Amino acid sequence: MRGKLTMAFCVVLVLMGALALNAALGGAHVHEKTRTLIDIRLAGVRDSLLMAEAATRMRTRDYRVSITMPDELPAAVARLQKSKDEFEKYRKSYADSIADDKERALYEQAMRDWADYVKVSDEGVAIAQTGSMGKTQAWVSTQGLQSFDRVAASLKALASYNDKMAQADGADVGALYRRGMLTSGLLLAGAMGLAGLLCWTITRAIVQPLQQAVDVASQVAAGNLTVQIQSEGQDEVARLQHALGEMVAQLRQVVSEVRTGVESVSTASSQIAMGNADLSQRTEEQASNLQQTAASMEQLTSIVAQNASAASQANDLVARTAAVARQGGKAVGDVVLTMNDISNSSRQIYDIIGVIDSIAFQTNILALNAAVEAARAGEQGRGFAVVAGEVRTLAQRSGQAAKEIKQLIGCSVDKVEQGAGLVTQAGKTMDDIVAEVKRVEELMAQISLASQEQSTGISQVGQAVAQLDQVTQQNAALVEEAAAAADSMKHQAARLAQAVSVFQVDALV
Repeated sequence: MRGKLTMAFCVVLVLMGALALNAALGGAHVHEKTRTLIDIRLAGVRDSLLMAEAATRMRTRDYRVSITMPDELPAAVARLQKSKDEFEKYRKSYADSIADDKERALYEQAMRDWADYVKVSDEGVAIAQTGSMGKTQAWVSTQGLQSFDRVAASLKALASYNDKMAQADGADVGALYRRGMLTSGLLLAGAMGLAGLLCWTITRAIVQPLQQAVDVASQVAAGNLTVQIQSEGQDEVARLQHALGEMVAQLRQVVSEVRTGVESVSTASSQIAMGNADLSQRTEEQASNLQQTAASMEQLTSIVAQNASAASQANDLVARTAAVARQGGKAVGDVVLTMNDISNSSRQIYDIIGVIDSIAFQTNILALNAAVEAARAGEQGRGFAVVAGEVRTLAQRSGQAAKEIKQLIGCSVDKVEQGAGLVTQAGKTMDDIVAEVKRVEELMAQISLASQEQSTGISQVGQAVAQLDQVTQQNAALVEEAAAAADSMKHQAARLAQAVSVFQVDALV
């Protein structure tokens, strides 16, 4: 069918193209002839008449020259020259539009006659310039008139020829127009007739099969699926009939299968309704158990939160204990440094007491030597001897005191060294305590963090249980809705069976 329509449109388009081409060619010929008529023939008539008019004016001015007084002659001659210039202008315009040899021959003859007339006119002017008005008038009336008559006759013949050719071209334009209209009319009539024939043929080829398809569709709409449709050909309409026949066959098969499936759906919907009722009961029991579990999870979450809070408090206490232990370790370190300073000072005092003891010993020896020298001196050295004895006694007492102080300082140094050792050991012990307290602090921090994570995890589990409880309740509601839907599906299946019973399929199943 598509090929037929395409061919019909192509034929119509070809005829329309031929009609348009004929109109275009006819219009081009008419345009060419009209352009020739206007630009050449009518222009020739116009220019020839203008030349004749200019020649007539020149003839009039020739006569005026013959009767002009000598003092006015230059102005008359100037007007005569103006007529010559006008003629020359029209002559040049005409020369550009000569169309054929005959016209050119007439033109050249007219120009020769014009040249003779101009020569005669110039001779008349020359006579007038001599002052002989009678001779000038005689010349203009005889030679001038004869020459002008020849020019007028030549220009008249030229204008008549152009008028004749213009009429002929006008007749050709009319003939071309009539011939174009006739050809266009014939082509248009042929195109309309052929288009009508193609339209009738194609319409008949489309409407009858479509009417058959409409009848089949009406019977199918009425429930008759036993109808048959015959398709012939390979065009679009035939494919439509074939597709409609397949649709009826498929619909017949579908209706048969629906009838069979409706019973199965009815039985299955009853079983689904029973199963949904049982599932609804179990879902409600599960929802109740989940509610109890959610309550237990809430209690467990509270307990774990309290444990996490206690662990956090213990972690803070351990942190403060660790800080105190670090301060104690620092104080013990300071004591160790102080004890070391005391030990060093005691040693220095011990050394100083040794120096004092050495000085006392030397003083005693010097006092002894002084006593010996005083004894040698006799009475004169007795007073010196007394002083030396006192010095010796003082030196002995200083030495004894220095020995006792040295012993005490030595004992003190020993005690200080023992105390510094004990303090050093205590510092090491405090360092160990600080390290252990730090480890306890880290452990408590881990316990606190684990308790918090445990609390968070149990809280999340509680939320999950709560959500599971909510989902279970939603499932219970959905199960109830499913039960209602199953019951509704059972009723819908019954209605569907009743609706399908309208179709007649037994005759061909």
